[in-house]
Parts: sequence; C-alpha cells; structure tokens
Amino acid sequence: MAANETAAVQIEQGPKKVFVQRDYTLGTECKFETAYPTQLEGVIAKETFTDTINKVNELFAAAEELSCPTYTESCLSCMTGYLLYFCMETKYSKEMKQWYQRRVREVQQGDEADISVYSATKRRDISPKGRTHC
Repeated sequence: MAANETAAVQIEQGPKKVFVQRDYTLGTECKFETAYPTQLEGVIAKETFTDTINKVNELFAAAEELSCPTYTESCLSCMTGYLLYFCMETKYSKEMKQWYQRRVREVQQGDEADISVYSATKRRDISPKGRTHC
C-alpha cells in the first residue's frame, strides 16, 4: 500500500466521506488512526468505530507478520527474479483475500454486530485497495 492511501467510510446519504488517516507513530507499518472523527458524532458510536479500526489494524498486522515461511517466500522469489509470484500467491495476498471473503459473507448474512450498526445507519466501509491504480 502506498503511504498516501487511507481507508474511507462513505456516507450514502450524500457525497460526504470520512477519511481515516494512516498512523505512522510506530513507523511505516500499515496501521490506521483510531481517533474518532468529529463528522461521525451522533451517527456511529465511538466504541463501534474504534473496534472496527482495531479489527482492520489487526488484519494488517497478521498479514504483514514476519515468519519463516515469509522469509522463505521472499528468498525464493528473489532467487527466481520474482517469477515465483506468477506461480503462487503471497502470504499477504492470501490473508487479504481470506479477510475480504469473510467480510463479504458477514455482510451477506448480517452476522457481525458492527456490520448491522453500519447497515442500519446506511454507512459502509470501503477498501482502499479498490481505489488504487497499478
């Protein structure tokens, strides 16, 4: 993800968007600020917003976690001139795909509490990945 990307919460009753900025207090790891935006006061509970951002931050932490398989994947890709990535998915891609599929199922089934809160207020979270250009 590029350093200037942000996650957005789109308000469907108008063109307003609330952007959640990246948190660089711990370096360049992918993490979003949990500060409650003033635009959401009275719309979504502060605890719900904070829980949602914490879940997203946990997702990125798990996807970017360094482990033996990650190091092996990186070394093999370097030795093959990164052609290895044509044959296999990265750990990061797998984690993101699994999270996205789980999130889609939750939205369809209405299982998760924060999804029902966001749906009831006609708000939705938007992945910044869909807005990026290669």
